Amino acid sequence: MSTGNFVTQENFDSYCYFSEAEDENESYWDYEDAISNAKYDIEKCNLKYFNIELKSGYYEGIQTLIESKNDWYDADDLAAENFTNEDSKYLWDECRSITRRKIKSEIRKINKEILPKLRDYGFKKFGQVGRFSNGECIYTYL
Repeated sequence: MSTGNFVTQENFDSYCYFSEAEDENESYWDYEDAISNAKYDIEKCNLKYFNIELKSGYYEGIQTLIESKNDWYDADDLAAENFTNEDSKYLWDECRSITRRKIKSEIRKINKEILPKLRDYGFKKFGQVGRFSNGECIYTYL
């Protein structure tokens, strides 16, 4: 059984990086520069609820992966607001309605400001067009 190369997330845009250089040495340094510059930009964002990480694809390439900063919920659970008022007060010392608004605001910030900046480093926005029953996927650039 095969698997898709990238993880797709419901609430976040997906960006990936592929080295397109023909010379192996040139592609390695382009890749290293792009990844280190992108990581530097991501670290400057100071997000409260989410971490943006650059992870390798299952077979090739690098992708953005957004994860929750706590272990109780994954990023899609927080975006879907599947947490109680007590959990919100325990984790962030604020009521659930305020946390929901701040989480939605941070999701918009990630999708509209942070991830599009990665295009400057050679990342491209992609989407999953299809997934076959054996797990293989077809992707397209958006």
